[in-house]
Amino acid sequence: MEKNNRIATAIRNVELALPSAIAHRLAGVFIPTSVADKEFLSHAQTVFNACTMAPVENMPLAKRESHRRAVLKLRAELLDQYEGRGAVTVYAAAQAWFQYLHDNGLVLIEEDGPFAITWDALGESFQQDAGNMEAYKACERSALRMAGQWIEWLGDRGYYL
Repeated sequence: MEKNNRIATAIRNVELALPSAIAHRLAGVFIPTSVADKEFLSHAQTVFNACTMAPVENMPLAKRESHRRAVLKLRAELLDQYEGRGAVTVYAAAQAWFQYLHDNGLVLIEEDGPFAITWDALGESFQQDAGNMEAYKACERSALRMAGQWIEWLGDRGYYL
């Protein structure tokens, strides 16, 4: 029984960390247009990395490293399916997926927490480019389909049930 509890806890920790890991990757693919943008994206990656590790911050180093590997592997398996799709579409899918997780009580995203504050700031930075907003509107339906695919794909693997 104890082993099953450890497995359930490890799965839950990955579920809590995956949104931040995805946000970290997205912050890494946006192209900064100024020094301030570059500094902000670096800061965003730092915040998202800390949020990714938050579920296991009080665990021994070996458990933290195991968690990191599991989260990064799952993120790669999920997002690599969409290699070649525009960053705007993946960003929009992530936004829809985060909303789904929050609305369904699967992951609590605190409005005043570091993840939400940084994600919102990333969105504001993204929206400053008119071309991004045009692309966002053009890909909205595709992004919603993609978010639905993420939900199904992750559910098939035992996450967010």
